[in-house]
Amino acid sequence: MTRTDVSDDAMPALRPLAMEAIQLTDEEITAAAESSALESDPERAWCHYLRGLAITALKGELRRRRVPVVVGPELEPEDPERLLLLDGRYTQLICASPCADELEVPLGRWREASTAPQLLLAAMVDEDQGVVQVPGVLDAAAFVAWASGQGQQGEMARVPLAMFQGGIERLERWLLLLDGEALPRLALAPAGRSEAGWLAQRLQERLRARLDELFEGLLASLPPQQVPVVSAARGGGAGAIHLLTPSPEGEQEGRPAAAMVCSRPTIWTQETLSEIQLLEGGQVLWRKLARLKEPITTPVAWPLEPLNGGECLVLRLRPWGAPAGSFAEVVLSAPKAETLGEADEELIEGLAQADPTAWLGGARAVLALEGIARLQCREQESGR
Repeated sequence: MTRTDVSDDAMPALRPLAMEAIQLTDEEITAAAESSALESDPERAWCHYLRGLAITALKGELRRRRVPVVVGPELEPEDPERLLLLDGRYTQLICASPCADELEVPLGRWREASTAPQLLLAAMVDEDQGVVQVPGVLDAAAFVAWASGQGQQGEMARVPLAMFQGGIERLERWLLLLDGEALPRLALAPAGRSEAGWLAQRLQERLRARLDELFEGLLASLPPQQVPVVSAARGGGAGAIHLLTPSPEGEQEGRPAAAMVCSRPTIWTQETLSEIQLLEGGQVLWRKLARLKEPITTPVAWPLEPLNGGECLVLRLRPWGAPAGSFAEVVLSAPKAETLGEADEELIEGLAQADPTAWLGGARAVLALEGIARLQCREQESGR
């Protein structure tokens, strides 16, 4: 098999795709035709033939690129009813004419998560010239979101070709860099249910499972810090608070101190609380008290204006059931303004994504915990 750049003059029908074409040999075309001849139904035979050309082209191009991906299944991958297996990723291959601007996607497999594909791959097949082009690939989350928004409930969805982007390069990156967990199998919402709400619920379940996994890893590398509770009435100790964020990393004036990584730090403890205070220069700027028989559960979103560079406040935390005046105190110190700005920008960008792994992986542990705390606050608000 050889690959060639098809010129606009030679192949005017391919001009709108503006992508490299994979040219099949006469032997490969003949083999695909002979395989499809075994089908008794003419329509299935035609689909079998196009899939055979597309799969042959895909296998050859991956070999040419030296991409270590196994294309399966071994038996009858050309069967139009079957999913491809690309290194174990369930993939629905959709073949169309090079002149098409839409692809017809059968929705039968998308009704149940156990049968739904992880990837949707488009192939434009010119059977006359023996040429195959791959405009791009979609993951299940993108396809289900689009189909749900369109109210797709029939047997077939007509998907705009423009949604498929990236060519074989994107497919190669996804297969090599993304594990199976990053490419889940998602089903369309059953008829009669809110597609948007159902999809949001499924994505939220994915996010929660991934956050739980990340959170356990972060706690292993950055366990909650114990901050002693001092009772003003007795002048002695009264236990301790286990503080996740802000995370104390030193001392200032004999008290635990936390260097802020963002301008609106979240307050998150393992224990429930009776009272939270924020002070500046000994003056209480903000105070939250628990209701009768209803302790304060954290995380609690930052209640004041964003911190300025170099600003210093004191956080006081009173455990649930502790007498008045019994507080754990932490000095909060804000770094220079540009550092706060960079961290805030990273958090905002990360929280806008459905999957937080992209920004959690490269962030410092304290910033990662802050991001998870903010997502926890979102869950609390949405549950009220």
